[in-house]
Amino acid sequence: MFLSKFGNVTVDGIPFYIMDPAKSSTGMNVVTLKGGGDKTFAYTFPQKVEAPVGVTAKKLHLLSGIAGWGFPATKDERPALKLTVTYADGQTEVHEMKNGVEFADYNREIDVPKSAFAEGVVSRGQLRLISLDIAKSSVISKVELESYNNGVTPVIVAITADVEGKAGAKLDAAPRQPAATAAPAPAPAKKPEDEMPAPIPIQWEDGKIKVLIVAGGSSHDFKKWFEEYDSQFLKSAGFSVNYTENSPQPRQRSRTRMS
Repeated sequence: MFLSKFGNVTVDGIPFYIMDPAKSSTGMNVVTLKGGGDKTFAYTFPQKVEAPVGVTAKKLHLLSGIAGWGFPATKDERPALKLTVTYADGQTEVHEMKNGVEFADYNREIDVPKSAFAEGVVSRGQLRLISLDIAKSSVISKVELESYNNGVTPVIVAITADVEGKAGAKLDAAPRQPAATAAPAPAPAKKPEDEMPAPIPIQWEDGKIKVLIVAGGSSHDFKKWFEEYDSQFLKSAGFSVNYTENSPQPRQRSRTRMS
């Protein structure tokens, strides 16, 4: 995540405080909960954290709504984050937020129906605003945040307790629906190679170790980071480098150029 602001920030009229990592005693400034696969770094993160509150609130606003392996990298509406409000009298209230509903992938702006894009807070990727209505008019003693350890890795940057409840995430009035049209004739079945970019000729430099980078998909900007950055880094180290997003291509070329 590439935060562009720290300290007091305002999103859709709602004040938040984003910790500056340079001023944090631990060097950390966001909450990222356990997710990913069992061999990923995200799998080592805590699954649950809690924060004291101490006020009565009508709404809770979260600068959040993003996740590693979030929608559309993970396409189904599995639960992404559980927020449990504990009141001073011991009663609790649970809010469940879902992948593809409140949460989406972090790496670019991806619209989902129950959160709003937070303008001007990140320089790249996205951060979203979620507003939750609180049912009980009573002092909130604490809030617990918990992931489901199901692959989706939720991120929470800041939370504001709204005592008046007048503000909120500005969501679309109605979900986006495709225009009504006559049903098209069924398209012929596509082969995997039909979905791939056109092959680019692979050329190797003589006398150098060959490196072929194969990438593609929706979860990262592969062209920017793999082709522009990683390829140039490897070339500067003396390797002969080619990049492709056409996965059948290396199999086709391996019999000739990579033997």
